[in-house]
Amino acid sequence: MQRIIVERDYDTWRDQARRLLAAAVAPEQVIWQEAGDEQLLLLPPSAAQSSINNRQIRVPKEFQDLSFDVFHHRDQQRFSLLYRLLWRLTHGERNLLQIEVDDDVRQAVILQRQVNWDAHRMSGFVRFEKIGDEEGELYLAWYRPDHYVVPLVAGNFVRRFGNQRWSILTPDDSAHWDRQKLRFGPGVRQRPTTSDELVSLWQTYYISTYNPQRDNPKLFRQHVPTRFLRDMPEGGALAK
Repeated sequence: MQRIIVERDYDTWRDQARRLLAAAVAPEQVIWQEAGDEQLLLLPPSAAQSSINNRQIRVPKEFQDLSFDVFHHRDQQRFSLLYRLLWRLTHGERNLLQIEVDDDVRQAVILQRQVNWDAHRMSGFVRFEKIGDEEGELYLAWYRPDHYVVPLVAGNFVRRFGNQRWSILTPDDSAHWDRQKLRFGPGVRQRPTTSDELVSLWQTYYISTYNPQRDNPKLFRQHVPTRFLRDMPEGGALAK
């Protein structure tokens, strides 16, 4: 039995999984543990440093996309699920992902949809607040996603706000854009304190800006769950 510590980096996990495959380590012989998980396990961590053999490991592109999304879910069993799928795909079940009724495939698709939906919500619910530092204007946002979706959505904000310096903070990690390079860092457990005046400006802006969803409170509540409003500066105004 091997215990593998997984950092929150998809490429690292992919390399670990490929080495396990090359060493013919079956899924039931692996215990995956997320880095930082303080759960006590009797087995010491394994390095999984077996060299990858010359046979190139080929998997369908659909699995690459699926595994990337599922990797960013918060489910603690996602690594075991992904490695089990990978093992089966490379051991005689090449068309596994086309079998929608398969238990592993169905579970992975559910996790993927949850991640994609969470990323979609983050793209819409993040609110930047302008502050100042020694370099000038900086836009700061704090958000609480359900899953580890910051790496999935950060590029969207670069495309939308590429001419501004900004930081997006979440309890798990953070993203920072300096107009040239996107960097990722540690998270912030609580929403940073901002001035009441700044929050008031956000509320005034949203009150004076026409928003079709505000004409339909039922639709608004459907798309913006109450638990998100507490972290949106305009939440009080929009919920009226």
